[in-house]
Amino acid sequence: MKKLFLLMLLFCIVLTGCTAGGDSDYSEAVRLFGEGDYAGAEVFFIKAIEEGKKDPVKRLGHAYNLIGLGKKEAALEELEGIKDSFEDEATLTAVRKTIIDILLENGDYLKAAEGYEELAQLSTDVRESSDCLIQAAVIKADMYREKGMTDELETELRNLISLKTFADSEYYELYSIVSARERKESRLRLADEIVAYMNGHSSYISDYRQLVSVVFDAAKTAEYTEWTKSGEDYYVIAEELIARAEGGENGLTEDEVLKYKVIIAERRGKMEVAYKLLGVYLNHCPDDAYAQKEMDYLQNRLGLGQ
Repeated sequence: MKKLFLLMLLFCIVLTGCTAGGDSDYSEAVRLFGEGDYAGAEVFFIKAIEEGKKDPVKRLGHAYNLIGLGKKEAALEELEGIKDSFEDEATLTAVRKTIIDILLENGDYLKAAEGYEELAQLSTDVRESSDCLIQAAVIKADMYREKGMTDELETELRNLISLKTFADSEYYELYSIVSARERKESRLRLADEIVAYMNGHSSYISDYRQLVSVVFDAAKTAEYTEWTKSGEDYYVIAEELIARAEGGENGLTEDEVLKYKVIIAERRGKMEVAYKLLGVYLNHCPDDAYAQKEMDYLQNRLGLGQ
């Protein structure tokens, strides 16, 4: 809100000479507004508006003065009345974004999202239009998440996936929703979609951990479901991902790689391999209590004792 407030202050000052030239009341209102004397400016804004027959430029300055006075509901009404009165796209955009800011502060999230959607249609800039649609979807997703409306949240996450250049967090949240519903085939279908998506956007991946976790979960799920891939197929995929991430700038540490390899070996039933790998890991991380318990389990399983 502060950024737009300062931007519109600049508009008010510049447009004073362009549109309201010779209007002493409006000039005085803008001067007082610039000095932060909103109460003093209000008197002159009201006079200027009465004299100017609802000139949108004067009403614009008045709206921002009302914001300065803390009267955001009145400012919202003023802005709503003039939001389509400007041919200049920068001004039109700033006015509408201010309306959206006030709506968000009031907790009127659906109207704020609709405001962004309207702005997307009005914008002649493709990137700006796309950003507005993303903002609308983010607002809706936050609203549905807070209200526990998972079906609607799923729709908006899908929307964000289609709009964003890279939507890893949206995919992972979507996977958690689908997984919670215990629909195994839907879960596996989404896991395959995520793997394909991430492979196609590999240059954007900054953290392989969640992706590997999804693949591990899919492998376990596939063991109990008729599917196009087996659990082993997913472990092969996991190995490929781990190899790709190993040692990279945004990849996995050596110890993390060892832990993943232990998991894969255990799930494949290769307990001796898992035992050896876990021994190497514990040499690096002797204080890992969970790994120590796993070592006890493997020793007992293999009959090795202590």
